[in-house]
Amino acid sequence: MSSYISLMQLIHSFEAYLGNPETQNTPVNFKQSLTYDEQELLAWPQIKFIQQWNFMEYLIPCELGGKLGALDSTYALIKSISRRDLTTAIAVGLSFLGALPLWLAGNIKQQQKIVALFRRGEIVAFALTEEEHGSDIMANEVVAKAYEDGWQLSGNKWCVNFATLGHAASILCRTHDKGGPLGFSVFFLDKSDVESGFTPTPKLPTLGVRGLDISGFSLNKVFLPQEALVGKERHGLELTYKILQVSRALCASFSVGGADTALRLTLSFSLTRHLYNKNAYDIPVVKQRLGEQFTQLLIADCMGLVIARAGSVMPQKLSFWSAIIKFLIPKMTEDIVDECGLVLGARAYLRTTEWAMFQKIRRDIKVVGLFDGSSQVNLSLIASSLLPQARMRGSCPKNQLMLLEQIFDLKKGCPAFNITDLGLFMHEEDSILAGLSVLQSEQIAPLIIAIQHEIDRLDQQMMLMQEQKQLEPRSLAAFRLAEQYCWVFAASCCLHFWHFNQEMLCKESLDLDWIQLAIQLILNKLHTNSKIDTRLQESMAKKLEIFYQQNKLFSVLPAQIPD
Repeated sequence: MSSYISLMQLIHSFEAYLGNPETQNTPVNFKQSLTYDEQELLAWPQIKFIQQWNFMEYLIPCELGGKLGALDSTYALIKSISRRDLTTAIAVGLSFLGALPLWLAGNIKQQQKIVALFRRGEIVAFALTEEEHGSDIMANEVVAKAYEDGWQLSGNKWCVNFATLGHAASILCRTHDKGGPLGFSVFFLDKSDVESGFTPTPKLPTLGVRGLDISGFSLNKVFLPQEALVGKERHGLELTYKILQVSRALCASFSVGGADTALRLTLSFSLTRHLYNKNAYDIPVVKQRLGEQFTQLLIADCMGLVIARAGSVMPQKLSFWSAIIKFLIPKMTEDIVDECGLVLGARAYLRTTEWAMFQKIRRDIKVVGLFDGSSQVNLSLIASSLLPQARMRGSCPKNQLMLLEQIFDLKKGCPAFNITDLGLFMHEEDSILAGLSVLQSEQIAPLIIAIQHEIDRLDQQMMLMQEQKQLEPRSLAAFRLAEQYCWVFAASCCLHFWHFNQEMLCKESLDLDWIQLAIQLILNKLHTNSKIDTRLQESMAKKLEIFYQQNKLFSVLPAQIPD
């Protein structure tokens, strides 16, 4: 069981090892990242340096001799890499996705093989998508035909990270002609065991993360032995849907880490840029904008951290909650970067200034919303749950409400994550929203009431649309309501988090001003005429400057970073 102290020690240790990316005293520095990006190459020295810290051990379950405990540690570690270079972070984090099917359903021999590959520094891909079908994976055509002594795989996988450079891959294949929910299986392919029929396809040119090996491969009657099957035959979609819950939850770390650096670079620029007889930072619109973006980043970080913890405490809810943060956090952080670009002006586009890392982040961060289920796929999942949630409102079991404290209170230890506890669907009321009804916090009571009103409003809209037979889960109207639900969820997370951690947050200057501005900004997303207090904007800008001067992460866990 991880504790707040052990988590902070882990962050400090990893940050100290990685060093300050603005200097060249570490291989993981901005200058090197930009050089590799310009050449569209992967920064292997950075990857090897990170692996030498034993990072891969944190992707291996404890029962297999690794250090993968609660997902909050995984979230924090990947975020630290992401604030240096998103390309490198995605590359080293990718193996976790490739291994998840085996952690969930693989036999001990398969699991031990993955452990050995990780400890050799190899990267494992997860081959899911096909060019003709995109996110419609039930239409996939890569087929695995059964024979007495094994399987024969044929077809093409496309837009797969590390399809070419990865040592191995987990592959989703059709194993029943008609497909359907029980028509697919997952196989583990070690390229060193394949004699013929495996042909990589060229790397795809991309806008961002240029160094990543985003490519594919062609399978022409590739033979795999019986033991290559992962889990039960025809249960491939179930495996896939479960592991995507984990990867969607952890994608937040990429977005939040990248946005931290974008905001840090922008603040640095504003404090040194002299305009109109003053520093740019002192121009009201700049200061207020930076205060807002800091607040938005803390909202995103809060959600990412608590949903990582929720994976251990309430894994049966992760199917819904991971979709929410996989939609909202990439959207929020892209907006943060764009808002920072307004402050940087021309330097947001230039590739050779001391702020050149910004333009790389701006390109790279957009990919997070695409993989492991695009933003639209996740909105569809959320939209389909809105009516059931409205009907279940007020029915959340008391024992689940009691578990909220363990999710949100950082003083409470977080149990180890057990991937086998995941479910496919959430059949109960969203307990994070339901928990507002029992949240007794005098200082933020008006904020709680305001968000409860928003929950009631959304429920009424859903029920009215249903009565008028206008509710189509894949309609634009339903998607817009789903997006509003995500903002209400974000507000609920922040309110719980502030309540349970207010003493720690206030010590770090994240007092009532943060939670008040956070809720004001969220209400403004729901109602564009909602008021935003200028005093709170400037107060949060001042807190941002303090974090920057004290070399702290822009985080609800403001760990010290190397200077």
